[in-house]
Amino acid sequence: MRCWLVSVGEALPSDYRGVRLRRTGILSRLLADRGHTVVWWTSSFDHFQKRLRFSSDSTLKIDSRLTIRCLHGGGYKKNVSLARLYDHFLLGRKLHAQAPHEERPDIVLASLPTIELAYAACRFGRNAGVPVALDIRDLWPDSFLDVLPRMARSAAHLLLSPYAALTRSACRQVTAILGPTEDYVRWGLKCGGRQKSQLDKVFPFGYSANPPADREIEDAKAFWESRGISAGRDEFIVCFLGTLGRAFDLETVFEAAGILAGRNPRIKFVICGKGDREAFYRAAAVQYPNVIVPGLVNGPQMWTLMRMASIGLAPYMPFENFLRNIPNKPIEYLSAGLPTAYCIDGALDTLLSEGDCGVKYKHGAAHDLASQLSALEGTPERLHSLSGNAAALFRARFQAEEVYGRLIDHLELIARTPIGATASAAPEAVELTRRDAR
Repeated sequence: MRCWLVSVGEALPSDYRGVRLRRTGILSRLLADRGHTVVWWTSSFDHFQKRLRFSSDSTLKIDSRLTIRCLHGGGYKKNVSLARLYDHFLLGRKLHAQAPHEERPDIVLASLPTIELAYAACRFGRNAGVPVALDIRDLWPDSFLDVLPRMARSAAHLLLSPYAALTRSACRQVTAILGPTEDYVRWGLKCGGRQKSQLDKVFPFGYSANPPADREIEDAKAFWESRGISAGRDEFIVCFLGTLGRAFDLETVFEAAGILAGRNPRIKFVICGKGDREAFYRAAAVQYPNVIVPGLVNGPQMWTLMRMASIGLAPYMPFENFLRNIPNKPIEYLSAGLPTAYCIDGALDTLLSEGDCGVKYKHGAAHDLASQLSALEGTPERLHSLSGNAAALFRARFQAEEVYGRLIDHLELIARTPIGATASAAPEAVELTRRDAR
């Protein structure tokens, strides 16, 4: 099977030593290992480090089965900006122009966001007679409204109406709608005005818990030791791995750190990542002896930190995008047997409360967060129980090799299903296609 993956905003295997691959990166490797030929269409711009990988359209040949096509859009400095919208517009236009001249794929898996690339992929699929599965990862453009003041939302809603139209068109045209939760799939079906078929399915974010190489782990331990963090110290480490931006309520975390600095100095906070507010948080950390802000860390450094930590932080803002999703950060924590401290309702609350592997504090309530952390620090048997539950939940539901292995099975089914049919509506046709493929 020749498979196209259309997705931006993820690290590439060529980005840097110790890079941590996410959904598309892991999936591309597993597809290639299964014998499929993969072309990953992405951006020349590194979203997380806000830097250009290349100054023009470029092609990376990772191996005989995996090729990465980097489209050049120009990049941007801020996540919420006109420059980002223009970058995405250029990416969509380039995919639309270049795709028809490439070797025809058997299936396309396109991620939403971005709207422009997803729409271009769906349009290509319709014109070329290629099935397209749309993987909804964020509720764009709806999620844009979450970060705006209430008074500005009516005007923004009007300005974003062309993007909403593109999203509706993409959801209407695709062969299958996928997503990390049932809510996300339902949202896509509603946007497309369509009924659910057996090809529309949930595949959560997966995470690979495979350890880095021994040398990488030793280098990571030295990195943390140089910043005052090691497994040998008698400390209760609270870690955060994420984007330092407006999606997370880190102000409450810093306030809780201030409360605990005098009350319980054994509790230490490690806030990792880059983002629009990185400089602000670095400056703020100077005032807190129990807070470290090391910046962006690589895969082995994350893996090692999570295994020295006692609990992970998921201080999401109560945006609709997060309430209806199970984001990837808590899944990373689960992979290391880390309980999660979180503050939102919705799908994440249901998952962690039913699995008994997290503690919930009131959003914006620093005293509540400080109390929850102090209680766990003082009851190691409860922490041990939460940790065991976290590891068990990860093994049962979120191992990348299992989740994305099932996703590959599903993509193979979609590729075999005649365009216009569904797995439930035309089982005989699907079986005939299977026999023909043999």
